[in-house]
Amino acid sequence: MHFELFCISFLGPLGYEQLQVTDRGADGGIDGHGLFRQGVVSIRSAFQAKRWRQNAVSRPEIDKFRGAIQGDYDHGVFLTTGRFTSDAQAASIKKGAISLLLLDGDSIAENMIRNGIGVLPRPVQLFDLDPEFFRFPASEGFL
Repeated sequence: MHFELFCISFLGPLGYEQLQVTDRGADGGIDGHGLFRQGVVSIRSAFQAKRWRQNAVSRPEIDKFRGAIQGDYDHGVFLTTGRFTSDAQAASIKKGAISLLLLDGDSIAENMIRNGIGVLPRPVQLFDLDPEFFRFPASEGFL
């Protein structure tokens, strides 16, 4: 449930509205849903959240999610803390079917940094040696 709530907090700043987590017992393969707003257009969107560390999300998971949202939603987002197999990535765009946005752990982290979602920037100080400080006459040497 925590990762699903994170997904709501993450998707909101990216243009999603009215996001809700689906009840666990009756989710039908959909972890949450809402509207994706792009200008004056609102698109019904659902999301699937997989907090996986070891396994990559494979094509059958993508196909199940697409089947679960077909007819009720116009778009889907599949989020994982892990990664997607190449077959899963290829299956996310299928002619004549609902397109799915795939966001793996790296993509989620990049979007968090780019959009300031759940992160606070901190200044970093870098130091270089001052060559003038270490310039000694050749005859004296160093130390």
